[in-house]
Amino acid sequence: MNLRLFFAVAVCRLTRCVLRIFRRGGTTLPGALALRICPDAVSLLSSKLDVIAVSGTNGKTTAVHMLENALKSCGGG
Repeated sequence: MNLRLFFAVAVCRLTRCVLRIFRRGGTTLPGALALRICPDAVSLLSSKLDVIAVSGTNGKTTAVHMLENALKSCGGG
């Protein structure tokens, strides 16, 4: 793991802990900071994993449930 990625993950975790202490959940700040430090963090962290990322404004929960059901019916997951 390179140093920028290590620092990005550390800042992300620290930010999340601080936000929880102040009861400020549900924010994108940890991820935004991590990506500012290491723009390719997502690709580096997921390079050895089979990952499906769902993002957007509306419909994420529905999309994730649909993907989950599709994968389960195929025997994967």
